[in-house]
Amino acid sequence: MEIAKVILEYVKAVMWPITVLTLSLVFRNEIKRVFSRLRKAVLPGGVSVDLQEEVHEVKELSEKVESAALRADRKRTPGIPKTEANARMIQLGLRPSPSGLDLS
Repeated sequence: MEIAKVILEYVKAVMWPITVLTLSLVFRNEIKRVFSRLRKAVLPGGVSVDLQEEVHEVKELSEKVESAALRADRKRTPGIPKTEANARMIQLGLRPSPSGLDLS
């Protein structure tokens, strides 16, 4: 009889988390749609979240990062080393070696 009481208490303790998890899995797409349309939320305790402001800040930061990456790519373009071997290859009408190694 004692084992039955322990099992019953365990089921009582685990019932709500399992119910919430099951419902969140079943209605996953609907929950995503609701959160995608959510602009501002006021939570209990006076906490307020303005998601539109956050999205705007994230977009600005993303644009800054992209522009910085483009500038960095342009700066990192390696130049061809000015070696004697490369000068000779250019004289012969060939493309110079990016490594600058003497290929003769």
